[in-house]
Amino acid sequence: MAENAGAGNSKAILRAAAILEAFTIEEPEHGVRALAEKLALPTSTVQRLASTLVSLGYLEQDPATDKYRLGLKLLQLGARVHQQRDFRGRIRSRLERLVRETGETAYLATLTPRGEGVYLEKVFSSATIRAASSGHDMTAPESTAIGRVLLAYLPDEVLENRLSQQNIKARTPSTVTDKKELLRILRQIRAQGYAVDREEYEAGLWCVAVPVFGSRADHLAALAILGPTSRMAGYSIPQLVEILRSAAADIAGELDIRPFRDPAA
Repeated sequence: MAENAGAGNSKAILRAAAILEAFTIEEPEHGVRALAEKLALPTSTVQRLASTLVSLGYLEQDPATDKYRLGLKLLQLGARVHQQRDFRGRIRSRLERLVRETGETAYLATLTPRGEGVYLEKVFSSATIRAASSGHDMTAPESTAIGRVLLAYLPDEVLENRLSQQNIKARTPSTVTDKKELLRILRQIRAQGYAVDREEYEAGLWCVAVPVFGSRADHLAALAILGPTSRMAGYSIPQLVEILRSAAADIAGELDIRPFRDPAA
């Protein structure tokens, strides 16, 4: 019976979508019978779905003619789509500027409410030798500068519990696997406001990262640049941190970050 209910719900959704798509610039209004004929649906079905769409704001009914037209709720949704696409464009544009300023690949990441690291945006360096990753999920965040920034600002109890459950593997000879030492490093990162990973995640790569604070304390992202050791070792870390902080301040106003929630809470 559950399968039949699911199929029925899917059919209703498809029919409701068909009703909405029946309204065009050339035909902005329709009566129930006209809609039923156009969509080859029973009049009673169209009447029921149209009434529901009116109650939700997706359709409006003219009291004088009883005809339906598209509702303002659709305009609101369309505005959200535009804002979301524009917001991603503005963030990417700022990361592109960061790449031009540093010559290195730029990453923006956050923790999901379940505590998983995920990249929100990436812009790759145009240099022949560059750092590049095509994945969206962040593996071994405790061994990367960008992941450590995200971990460093977790509540102490959450952080300590998380580290106690981690199986930290040595990815390179430089990887810190001692949990007490890692906890010390994370607390230092929180105090100084940036992190540096010198070939701990991957040999031949350095990463520098700073936090990006959202509108609330538990809304946090991290911004990083990643490049080959041969170039990154020649940079001034304080200078790179200031460049990153400037970009982070610009990006912070654009972010709508979902807060991390402790799964054990």
